[in-house]
Amino acid sequence: MKRVYKVVSREFGELHSAMAHGLAEVVYDPKKWVEAPKWLAEKGYHLFAFKSLECAMEFAKEFRGHEVWEAEAEEVTETLPPFCDLTKLARGRLTEEQDIEYPSGTVMCKRLRLVKKIR
Repeated sequence: MKRVYKVVSREFGELHSAMAHGLAEVVYDPKKWVEAPKWLAEKGYHLFAFKSLECAMEFAKEFRGHEVWEAEAEEVTETLPPFCDLTKLARGRLTEEQDIEYPSGTVMCKRLRLVKKIR
Protein backbone atom coordinates (compact mmCIF):
# COMPACT_ATOMS: atom_id res chain seq x y z
CA MET A 1 0.00 0.00 0.00
CA LYS A 2 1.17 3.49 -0.81
CA ARG A 3 0.27 6.88 0.66
CA VAL A 4 -1.27 9.33 -1.82
CA TYR A 5 -3.37 12.48 -1.55
CA LYS A 6 -6.87 12.80 -3.00
CA VAL A 7 -8.73 16.00 -3.80
CA VAL A 8 -12.51 15.65 -3.50
CA SER A 9 -15.56 17.89 -3.45
CA ARG A 10 -18.26 17.73 -0.79
CA GLU A 11 -21.78 17.81 -2.16
CA PHE A 12 -24.82 17.32 0.04
CA GLY A 13 -22.68 15.73 2.74
CA GLU A 14 -20.98 13.22 0.40
CA LEU A 15 -17.43 13.23 -0.94
CA HIS A 16 -17.25 13.08 -4.73
CA SER A 17 -14.65 13.05 -7.47
CA ALA A 18 -13.18 16.53 -7.85
CA MET A 19 -13.26 16.54 -11.64
CA ALA A 20 -15.18 13.50 -12.89
CA HIS A 21 -18.97 13.74 -12.91
CA GLY A 22 -21.93 11.81 -14.25
CA LEU A 23 -21.10 8.28 -15.35
CA ALA A 24 -17.44 8.73 -14.39
CA GLU A 25 -18.05 10.01 -10.87
CA VAL A 26 -16.96 8.16 -7.75
CA VAL A 27 -18.46 8.68 -4.29
CA TYR A 28 -15.89 8.31 -1.52
CA ASP A 29 -16.76 7.01 1.94
CA PRO A 30 -13.84 7.56 4.33
CA LYS A 31 -12.11 4.36 5.42
CA LYS A 32 -13.78 2.27 2.68
CA TRP A 33 -11.97 1.03 -0.42
CA VAL A 34 -13.31 2.35 -3.73
CA GLU A 35 -12.53 1.67 -7.37
CA ALA A 36 -13.24 3.46 -10.63
CA PRO A 37 -16.51 2.68 -12.41
CA LYS A 38 -16.20 -0.67 -14.17
CA TRP A 39 -16.55 0.77 -17.68
CA LEU A 40 -13.58 3.10 -17.07
CA ALA A 41 -11.41 0.49 -15.35
CA GLU A 42 -11.91 -1.84 -18.32
CA LYS A 43 -10.44 0.89 -20.55
CA GLY A 44 -7.43 1.45 -18.26
CA TYR A 45 -8.74 4.51 -16.41
CA HIS A 46 -8.65 4.13 -12.65
CA LEU A 47 -8.67 6.59 -9.74
CA PHE A 48 -6.51 9.68 -9.91
CA ALA A 49 -4.68 11.12 -6.91
CA PHE A 50 -1.46 12.99 -6.16
CA LYS A 51 1.91 11.59 -5.12
CA SER A 52 2.59 14.41 -2.66
CA LEU A 53 0.65 16.70 -0.36
CA GLU A 54 2.25 19.72 -2.06
CA CYS A 55 0.92 18.69 -5.47
CA ALA A 56 -2.56 18.04 -4.07
CA MET A 57 -2.64 21.41 -2.28
CA GLU A 58 -1.48 23.22 -5.42
CA PHE A 59 -4.29 21.61 -7.43
CA ALA A 60 -6.94 22.18 -4.72
CA LYS A 61 -6.24 25.89 -4.38
CA GLU A 62 -7.70 26.36 -7.86
CA PHE A 63 -11.10 25.15 -6.65
CA ARG A 64 -13.23 26.65 -3.92
CA GLY A 65 -14.50 24.19 -1.35
CA HIS A 66 -12.47 21.16 -2.39
CA GLU A 67 -11.00 19.00 0.36
CA VAL A 68 -7.60 17.31 0.46
CA TRP A 69 -7.39 13.86 2.06
CA GLU A 70 -4.52 11.57 2.87
CA ALA A 71 -5.30 8.17 1.38
CA GLU A 72 -3.96 4.65 1.07
CA ALA A 73 -3.78 3.25 -2.45
CA GLU A 74 -3.01 0.01 -4.22
CA GLU A 75 -1.34 -0.49 -7.60
CA VAL A 76 -0.18 3.11 -7.96
CA THR A 77 1.44 4.20 -11.22
CA GLU A 78 2.78 7.44 -12.66
CA THR A 79 2.13 6.12 -16.18
CA LEU A 80 -1.15 7.79 -17.11
CA PRO A 81 -3.56 7.19 -19.99
CA PRO A 82 -4.38 10.11 -22.31
CA PHE A 83 -6.33 12.97 -20.72
CA CYS A 84 -10.03 12.89 -21.67
CA ASP A 85 -12.67 15.52 -22.35
CA LEU A 86 -14.46 15.74 -18.97
CA THR A 87 -17.84 16.73 -20.44
CA LYS A 88 -17.93 13.68 -22.70
CA LEU A 89 -16.53 11.49 -19.93
CA ALA A 90 -19.53 12.38 -17.73
CA ARG A 91 -21.76 11.00 -20.50
CA GLY A 92 -19.82 7.75 -20.73
CA ARG A 93 -17.56 8.55 -23.68
CA LEU A 94 -13.77 8.58 -23.72
CA THR A 95 -12.48 11.28 -26.05
CA GLU A 96 -8.79 12.09 -25.80
CA GLU A 97 -7.67 15.71 -25.40
CA GLN A 98 -4.21 16.00 -26.93
CA ASP A 99 -3.43 19.52 -25.71
CA ILE A 100 -4.28 19.03 -22.03
CA GLU A 101 -1.92 17.56 -19.45
CA TYR A 102 -2.62 16.16 -16.03
CA PRO A 103 -1.75 18.39 -13.08
CA SER A 104 1.77 18.01 -11.69
CA GLY A 105 2.20 14.96 -9.47
CA THR A 106 -0.87 13.07 -10.70
CA VAL A 107 -0.82 9.30 -10.21
CA MET A 108 -3.36 6.60 -10.97
CA CYS A 109 -4.49 3.96 -8.44
CA LYS A 110 -6.55 0.80 -8.89
CA ARG A 111 -8.04 1.10 -5.39
CA LEU A 112 -8.07 3.94 -2.89
CA ARG A 113 -9.25 4.54 0.66
CA LEU A 114 -9.52 8.00 2.23
CA VAL A 115 -7.84 7.96 5.65
CA LYS A 116 -7.55 11.48 7.07
CA LYS A 117 -8.81 14.91 6.04
CA ILE A 118 -5.94 17.37 5.66
CA ARG A 119 -7.86 20.46 4.53
